[in-house]
Amino acid sequence: MCSVCRSPNLLQLVSVLSVGALLFNTYRLYKGAYFGLDDFNNLYWVQQNSFADMIGYILNPVSLYFRPTGMMCYWLLLRFFDLNPAAYHCLTWSLHAANTAFVYFILKRLTGSRAGAAVGAMLFASQAVFAAIYWDFGTIFELVAAFFSLLGTFLWTSERRSWLQVLFASLALLLAIEGKEMAVTMPIIWLSYDLHLRKNMVRRMAAHWILPSALGLLYGLSNAAAMRGVLTSDPYYMSITGSTLASGFGIYFNMLFGTSFRWQIWCIGFVVLLLVFACLRNRLALFFQSYVFIAFLPVIFLINHRFAFYWYLPFLGISGLAAMLAKTVAIPIETRNPHWLVE
Repeated sequence: MCSVCRSPNLLQLVSVLSVGALLFNTYRLYKGAYFGLDDFNNLYWVQQNSFADMIGYILNPVSLYFRPTGMMCYWLLLRFFDLNPAAYHCLTWSLHAANTAFVYFILKRLTGSRAGAAVGAMLFASQAVFAAIYWDFGTIFELVAAFFSLLGTFLWTSERRSWLQVLFASLALLLAIEGKEMAVTMPIIWLSYDLHLRKNMVRRMAAHWILPSALGLLYGLSNAAAMRGVLTSDPYYMSITGSTLASGFGIYFNMLFGTSFRWQIWCIGFVVLLLVFACLRNRLALFFQSYVFIAFLPVIFLINHRFAFYWYLPFLGISGLAAMLAKTVAIPIETRNPHWLVE
């Protein structure tokens, strides 16, 4: 019995089954979902384009076509499954399951803790703040952007990163940005990882930053130019001020925790936590906290367009902090119990 319990494969299977049970139980609650108005609008527009047109929009980093990677999902599903909602929701659920797996493997690599990674992935798997992700196919853009962002992050954080991995990570970044603009700050997060966490960082690896940074900058500038003159009543109007930044984070943290604290309270708490991590010289915790901040930047200034499911991409930072906490709790237990029992 003990030899079976000590089996790493068996222990990993427990984590997989736990995460899988959460996913399926969550999906069960939303199996009756259909289409929304945005879905029908998107299905109408993709009928105007050929497959070659869609590929062209995706590969063009300065294309002004609306989120072509996400719209490609509409294009393909409409051609193969018409208006059968089951196919559409199976795709979103499959993408969420894949994203949960990416969260697990990224956290396992960064924290070095399988138990911590499982806790972080379980939090990501069934978050109530993601409710729209489970039933509204119109959130396919968040799912697609997160899938390619997490794929790129997994490639980028490889200990022995090659130029081939840089190329594929940059391609994943392009597909993520073309899925939703929120992924445009991923190069900053990758740069932060290299500067603070990479153990084998050498000067020549700075050349790896050129391609993803150029993609992010090119896309950001082209979209900034396209958004000039947007009316203050427009959903995508951005108020780029310090007060908007601070109050925006207060709103999103209240959405996450179901509270109604003033934004000043959240700002003080955020800064205090940052100072604690800095005093402890905990670079990984600082990275996860900064990940939340950086990932939210593209949408935090949208004063007319705020939704709880915007937490989807930034939530890796919260999962990472939870994984670190789980690892910290496990350390004193490991000194008094067998490792398999701790897992």
